[in-house]
Amino acid sequence: MSNKFSSVPLILAIFIALGGYSVAAALFNNILDSWVLPAGCAATLSLVSVVLLPRLFVRVTGSSNRWINAAVQMVVGTGVMLAALTSLNLVHVDARQPRTVEVEIVKTFQTTHYHSRRISRNTYVKGAPYQMYHVVVRFPGGKEKEMTIPRARYNQLKRKHTLEVTLTKGLLGMEIIKGV
Repeated sequence: MSNKFSSVPLILAIFIALGGYSVAAALFNNILDSWVLPAGCAATLSLVSVVLLPRLFVRVTGSSNRWINAAVQMVVGTGVMLAALTSLNLVHVDARQPRTVEVEIVKTFQTTHYHSRRISRNTYVKGAPYQMYHVVVRFPGGKEKEMTIPRARYNQLKRKHTLEVTLTKGLLGMEIIKGV
């Protein structure tokens, strides 16, 4: 049996962790509550997995050092658990009790982005510009949230001071922004 280290499992673990954190960040865009509690729960669940399965990442890291294995397992496990918790919250949305909240518009603004244009093989340049429209709103509890909205809605909001937002509860009790 060969004792060679392969970097493929480590690279796969890095992509799984990045994917987990990316999914969680994308899903937290529509969640009103703070990310601190779900991140703490994900880290705690990951720590429990380190205690219960201490040698799970030995093959991934190629090391028998328990601290290195625990650190890699914590980073990957926290990303996976955080993505799972935020996804689980969105799985069962309580559609029976949506509530409409009137929020204060703090700021409206637009940003310019650019399409990329391919000019030859492996060469891309900045293409045509396009606009993205954003609004920053303040909820009754004092929390501010930035949201991306369509252009037609943006043009309507320039003259208003308040906006109605529909909130629903997810499976884990976190409030989800359903509609602007």
